[in-house]
Amino acid sequence: MGVRYEDDCAGCGKPCIGDLCRYKKRAIHFCDECLDEMDPMKLYQYEDAELCASCLLGHFDTVR
Repeated sequence: MGVRYEDDCAGCGKPCIGDLCRYKKRAIHFCDECLDEMDPMKLYQYEDAELCASCLLGHFDTVR
């Protein structure tokens, strides 16, 4: 599914708290089809994939 995790350490200079730090393991959500990074609230479940609106609409025919 369209999530990967990245280490976005901010280099704050404070003692590292590891996985408790919100920057240590930041979730990056992306469309499974076009691979664009997306807000998770703008992704849609479709046939075991998470798609953006543009890619989702590409799976349907328009009404004439």
